[in-house]
Amino acid sequence: MRTHVALLVCLASASTSSIATAQTATDDATLAKPGRYVQAGVMVGVATPVVALNMMGAVDAGVRLGEGAPWLHLAAGWGATGDDQGTGSNLQLRVGIEGRSCWVSGAVCTVGGVDAGYQRGRWTDLDDPAHSESVNALVAIPRFGFDLGGTHLRARFGIELDVALLAQRDVRASDGNTSETSPGVVGLETNAGLAYQW
Repeated sequence: MRTHVALLVCLASASTSSIATAQTATDDATLAKPGRYVQAGVMVGVATPVVALNMMGAVDAGVRLGEGAPWLHLAAGWGATGDDQGTGSNLQLRVGIEGRSCWVSGAVCTVGGVDAGYQRGRWTDLDDPAHSESVNALVAIPRFGFDLGGTHLRARFGIELDVALLAQRDVRASDGNTSETSPGVVGLETNAGLAYQW
């Protein structure tokens, strides 16, 4: 009888140990490959039509596409801005693909990607409110940066270029209005944010 009890205890112990080992392996795999993140941060740079530094608050989110490296990236940013001659604002709404390459057990990662979306800039002359400029653009935004931190809390830093695939530029003034449609660079920003991933 004691032999049967000892055998059952050994089997139960081995099963518990196997389950714990499998759970640890699953947890390690989950920690090594997070599937989602949200981020709050700021973007600082230049963007037409304001001739000065712009600052925008930004919210980003990402979802891993399957088990591979690509992530779906979504972002929105807005900020009131201005220069020595007027006030303005900038808005960005975009979606894209990003990839990561990580080292040091995932503590240090490089992040690169490209987004596509809508960018809107506004500017109004302080001395002559009838004089204003606006830019509405469909943009492609190549980006590169670093993602540093622990299992869940991450700091992200990067740089991005706003390239208008199509931009509508309107200038309204007391001596007449002008409008043109053309592609080209419409902005350049650095960004920093705090992200939570899981």
